[in-house]
Amino acid sequence: MTRCHDGGTLNKVKRLSRKQALIFLVLASFVLAACGGRTADSSWPGMAADDQGVVYVAYGPAVIAVDVESNEELWSFPNGEERAAPFYAPPTVVDGEVVFGDYGVSGGLLSPNKKISVYSLSATDGTLNDNWPVSEIAQDRIVAPALVVGDMIFMGSADNLVFALDATTAQPAWPKPFTADHSIWGKSAYSDGVIYVPSLDKNVYALDASDGSVIWQSNVQGSVSDKAVLNSELVYVGSFDMNAYALDAQTGEIRWNAPAEAAVWGAPLYVDGIVYFVDLNGNVFAVGAESGELIWQSVAENSYVTAQPVYAEGKLFIASAGDPAANPDQRTGALIAFDAETGAQLWSKSTARPLFTTPVVTGDTVVVAEEDLENLLVYFSFDGEEIGTFPRPTS
Repeated sequence: MTRCHDGGTLNKVKRLSRKQALIFLVLASFVLAACGGRTADSSWPGMAADDQGVVYVAYGPAVIAVDVESNEELWSFPNGEERAAPFYAPPTVVDGEVVFGDYGVSGGLLSPNKKISVYSLSATDGTLNDNWPVSEIAQDRIVAPALVVGDMIFMGSADNLVFALDATTAQPAWPKPFTADHSIWGKSAYSDGVIYVPSLDKNVYALDASDGSVIWQSNVQGSVSDKAVLNSELVYVGSFDMNAYALDAQTGEIRWNAPAEAAVWGAPLYVDGIVYFVDLNGNVFAVGAESGELIWQSVAENSYVTAQPVYAEGKLFIASAGDPAANPDQRTGALIAFDAETGAQLWSKSTARPLFTTPVVTGDTVVVAEEDLENLLVYFSFDGEEIGTFPRPTS
């Protein structure tokens, strides 16, 4: 079971400004969600895109595939079947397969646990591959995207587990799962037989991909809620202790830490020797990938940001969940573009609802998950023009 030890996050509220306090309360509510602090299984959509212009969205009762150019739904899973378990973990799309986990179904009136399943689908038509789903591999929801490497699938769960499955047979590939001290919400990274696992227990772990044994663990003083990002010899993560970190991939030694002004929820982004990251207050940073030295700093005004930045054609796109001081019923979001070289804000486009999900880029389009009463997805050009919407499913 997930252990709650984020009371320190709540205590920090007393020492923060009003805006920072509101942001930390939002953050704490989602940390508590992993510990059963919410009454319903809900979250923001998980998104992924392939190189064929298809966006895959996990949202509530279904995972859907949408062709962005034609704005048509290609398939929905499950198709016409009753299912109690919702889907929110971002799908992973590799070699024509779509892999994801669910939020589970109740183990019964007398059981505090959930029955969690993992699925492997054909990206072409959304049909289940042979031997899938595999069920009851964890006891609390899957928030993290799967890592697929060759014929292996690695996945973390909210009950602190990292497990490996054979991508063909769906059978366990390790003698037993690895167990951290808190939930795994972020996707692992892989290089040369090692997977790098971020955890809410304030550690990053390097595990032997063949058996799940620990090679090293490194404490970064704050929970790591999003994925680990790998570049050559360094592993980058964002931390709730208001820093981004670079760790030595061989030893786990902290090579540098780059300070932010609030917790860093979304993962850093590596592009051409620069690491970009955004804190919950909307401060945007560009630092040297090898040194961590500040190149520029900017800010998305009146924003809190839980998403990883995305990059395309010299622009950095930031999804904003809006002003935390605004009335929740009236809060809007925004997609904001910055010049990746200088940090200058290029444009900001409002959305009807806050944006929590990391955008995806496909072709010349930026796709955001809006989640209002009418639209699930909104499409923008790189110049900020709204060029289309995809309606929210009615069932």
